[in-house]
Amino acid sequence: MKQRMAELDKKLLTMGEVRLNSYAIIEGSICKITEVEKSMPSHRSSPRIRLVGVDLFNGQKKQLMKPAGAVIEVPIIEKKIAQVIALSGTNAQIMDMESFDNFELPIPEELQGKLESGTEIEYLQAGNQKIINRIRANAD
Repeated sequence: MKQRMAELDKKLLTMGEVRLNSYAIIEGSICKITEVEKSMPSHRSSPRIRLVGVDLFNGQKKQLMKPAGAVIEVPIIEKKIAQVIALSGTNAQIMDMESFDNFELPIPEELQGKLESGTEIEYLQAGNQKIINRIRANAD
C-alpha cells in the first residue's frame, strides 16, 4: 500500500477546503467523500471536521476527523474516455481513446450487464490505478 501511494500524484489542502463528492486520501486509500460534518468551535478550540469516504477500489467506508486547518492529501485523478473492446466475465478489455492503449479492468457491480462491445466509458486514473467510473453519454 505504501509503495502504491508513493507513485501517486497528490496535492495538499486543508480539511476545511475538502468538499462533498471530491476525493481525499484517508488511511492510505483514495476515497470519494460522501459526508462532511463540521463541529461548532468552542471558545478554546478550533472547529473540527469529520470526513467520511468510500474507498474507490474496494468500497470500504473510512473516516477521518481533524481540525479545520489541518492539512490532508488529495489525489490528482484524471478522467479519461475509453471504448470497450471485449467482455470476459466480470472484466472488460478497454482501449483508451486518446493513447490507444489496451488494458483490462474489472466491471463495477452497478454496470454489470450494461456494458457491451463498442460502448464508450469514462474511467478514472490515479497514478497507475484505474477504475471504470460510468458509461459515457453519446454527446458527439
